[in-house]
Amino acid sequence: MCRNSSSARCVWRRRPATISKAAELYRQILTMRPGYAAAAINLGTIHYNQREFTLAEQFYRRATEPTPSTPSPSSISAMSSTR
Repeated sequence: MCRNSSSARCVWRRRPATISKAAELYRQILTMRPGYAAAAINLGTIHYNQREFTLAEQFYRRATEPTPSTPSPSSISAMSSTR
């Protein structure tokens, strides 16, 4: 039962086609911009709400991976030690 009709789980029950379309759009975004964390998080949440926990975890982990424009903690440490 959905007490809060705006919750993601309630939306999923009412409009599964909308969620499927959103998942496809997030996949397309990740194809164009593999390091776009927001798309990976949202896709992970969709899989989590579908109880596809392994896939959800993969997308959540992907969202936390450094991208070429985001320095990794080890590179930041190396930069600060050279000064």
